[in-house]
Amino acid sequence: MTSRSIQVEILTASFRVTGRVTVPFSGMLGILCDTTTSYLGITPYTISLLNSNISMADQSNYIRVVKRHIIAACLIRKEDVSPPPTGRGLTRPSRYLVHITTPTHEMEGSLEWPGRFDFTAIMAEGVCDFIPLYDAKLRANHFPDIWIGSPAILFNRSYLDTLILLDDKE
Repeated sequence: MTSRSIQVEILTASFRVTGRVTVPFSGMLGILCDTTTSYLGITPYTISLLNSNISMADQSNYIRVVKRHIIAACLIRKEDVSPPPTGRGLTRPSRYLVHITTPTHEMEGSLEWPGRFDFTAIMAEGVCDFIPLYDAKLRANHFPDIWIGSPAILFNRSYLDTLILLDDKE
């Protein structure tokens, strides 16, 4: 199977877009990190303001969301992030409980990173701006009563204001 359709909830600074995305074998991370296209196509979709769970601003068959404006992508399955790593010699990543803030959202969850926690490497390593956060929850700063829980959230590190290591013993 070269591609599959997955359920996703995309959050920008002002809107929530919910729908299905066709992703390659590399999963949602693969499509968000693909530099050959600047947008993400979602079909069918519903779009609403951040402060509304029910009222839909629009609903139709296809919408394009500019990837650089995506703050977070919430997935309903961890497996939809990317396929599990294969091969010998790979170490199992350590899990770090973190609290993340952006100008418009905050998130908590487990960040998986190989070896010791290294903020500089997290912010600079690789070409992709999206980093997975597992067993996560997210809320918009202006609407503190509305939380989104998700097995996996891909957050855009270019929007990062702070990253707090919650289980830091130093």
